[in-house]
Amino acid sequence: MLDVDQAQGKAIYHEAIVGYAIPEARRSVPTMIIGDTALVGSVEIPRRLPGLIETLLARGGSDWPPLPGLADLLAAVPTSAPAALLPSATAETLPFLRDLPANALAVVVLIGMLLTVMWAGITWSRLGKPLTCRRDRSIPLLAIGGMAVAAYLTFIETTGAPAICGPVGDCQTVQQSEFAQLFGIIPVGAAGVAGYGTILIVWIVAHLLPGTSSKRAALLLPVLALIGTL
Repeated sequence: MLDVDQAQGKAIYHEAIVGYAIPEARRSVPTMIIGDTALVGSVEIPRRLPGLIETLLARGGSDWPPLPGLADLLAAVPTSAPAALLPSATAETLPFLRDLPANALAVVVLIGMLLTVMWAGITWSRLGKPLTCRRDRSIPLLAIGGMAVAAYLTFIETTGAPAICGPVGDCQTVQQSEFAQLFGIIPVGAAGVAGYGTILIVWIVAHLLPGTSSKRAALLLPVLALIGTL
């Protein structure tokens, strides 16, 4: 395993990019090179690796990739570690602490989603009370903002482009995981675009239709918000 944070590992990874013509959109971690094939991402690697292993075994196996500097790095790796250096199970870092800022932010978001569900329930119980003008106008703005974010996530998932989510966390890991798609088929961002688009359409209909039809359309808004949060 190469540590791209180290100078030697970074140099070898650069050689792999050049030697295997890895496009910029696929330059991410984890990356595995086996035979003459470069695999990228926690979705592609498990999907294609078993077949590649069978093919290479049928050919008699495969050597290490011919990357400059790799042989020197392998020679410096000890074949076995002393028992005293093996980490104990009790010293293992908790998963939550491996990326504390990102995981803490995730907890805050989950709490916010829970509060949103509760607020949607309260709103549902007060259907007879009209929304204030300020809150009413915030609905399409939030829907448009949500559609923009969801559309970006859909673009990342469908094109394989590197995701940008700021200084906190490794968002590329999520986009390359099984959580990036619903039922293994639908990009989760596309579902978000559809959900926010539906909310926006219902809001517009509620303001265009007269009388009872308008009220019925407005009743769908808290339901859609609840479904989207869940």
